Amino acid sequence: MSAGCGITPMYSMSRYLTDTQINADIAFVHSARSEADIIFKSSLDTMANRFNTFKLSYALETVTETVTSHSPMISFDFGRLTAQMLQTAVPDFADRTIYLCGPEPYMKAVKALLDELSFNMRQLHHESFATASIAARSQLMQDKSSDETNANSEQMAFTLSIGEHSTTLKQGQSLLEGIEAEGLPIIAACRSGVCGACKCQVLAGETASTSVMTLTAAEIEAGFVLACSTTLTSNVTLKL
Repeated sequence: MSAGCGITPMYSMSRYLTDTQINADIAFVHSARSEADIIFKSSLDTMANRFNTFKLSYALETVTETVTSHSPMISFDFGRLTAQMLQTAVPDFADRTIYLCGPEPYMKAVKALLDELSFNMRQLHHESFATASIAARSQLMQDKSSDETNANSEQMAFTLSIGEHSTTLKQGQSLLEGIEAEGLPIIAACRSGVCGACKCQVLAGETASTSVMTLTAAEIEAGFVLACSTTLTSNVTLKL
């Protein structure tokens, strides 16, 4: 269940499951203002039409003419998500594990809705972009404060190399800042270490990360990091 940019980790998880498992049983329920506001819509629609066990449902606040032309594999409801909408879209929701992500007001409303339906909250896992962003900023502020206590230390700078591109990052600047400064293509939907869209691989050098969400143990071992949540602690060679 997701709303707004909260769709990003849900999309990533769904892509992983449909790519690695046969008949992955997924009910994807996303809330948005309008059809035009649905991130990853084309890819999600393709998944719904390709996999019979991928059930895609949208709850839209605004009705558009194009909605009626969609595949029967994709269901639409209009207005803010209600208990009846959820029960219609996912009749067996009580037997499922629910992953929830979106703006704080949306998540609060969904939790209240699930509580109303006597859902077992032990089967609920949730993450907020806002919460993750606050935690990341807090960590960075702590690091900055620690650095500033050493009046005699000079601010260090390191070189970030990506193919033929090279740029200098000061201590505390993220890999994402360096990548974007060089004008290189990268998706950074959440910019707070939650969605996993900015995953890249460190080929050489040392880094420090405030988030490894969506990364597997094997990926971390292979040097993958989230660019928005990673800073340099040495000169680094990176692969996008």
